[in-house]
Amino acid sequence: MKLLLLIIGIISTPKKMFNNVQNGKFASESYVMFAICMTFIVLKSFAMPNHSNTFYHDKLIDRIVYIFNIPQVEIFISLLLYFLFIMCVFYLCKIFRINLDFKPFFVSMLSISSIGIVAQLLFTVLKLVVHSNILHIGFYLVWLWCVILSVLAVQRAGNSFYFLTTLSFITPAFFFVYFFGLTVIFPYLAWVSK
Repeated sequence: MKLLLLIIGIISTPKKMFNNVQNGKFASESYVMFAICMTFIVLKSFAMPNHSNTFYHDKLIDRIVYIFNIPQVEIFISLLLYFLFIMCVFYLCKIFRINLDFKPFFVSMLSISSIGIVAQLLFTVLKLVVHSNILHIGFYLVWLWCVILSVLAVQRAGNSFYFLTTLSFITPAFFFVYFFGLTVIFPYLAWVSK
């Protein structure tokens, strides 16, 4: 029941829900929701095709590229990069002198994964009736919504100005998205539109 309250709270009143999460009311539910969402993603990864590329004339390089294109390996790497991204945001907040405690900040970031499970379930149903281009547009809208919620989570955790929290989130986000892709900073949105 509290999981459902977490989902409804993140969707309807995120500021209030982030305050509740940071006060410890929904801490365990945030961890459970993240675990459920990532379990769903891992199960979905078994339905994704492996990409075998032979761009290179060296068999060793082709094999390494093949291993990194296995969907389960992609998810594992995305999770590692996601936690690295959270650490980068946290330390950049410390550089900007935003008074941020790690545990409430971390739990707030994990609570946003409830958007991921809703998006995964919704897009799985919509895939049957909506064209794939509309699904891609929907993915970008959900991704932008998660960016706004993440900035809000940082702002609520640090009680700071929106400019500093936006800068402390967008700076590492730009780097991670540029080098690793959109779903690295939100791994619970992996393969939403596929």
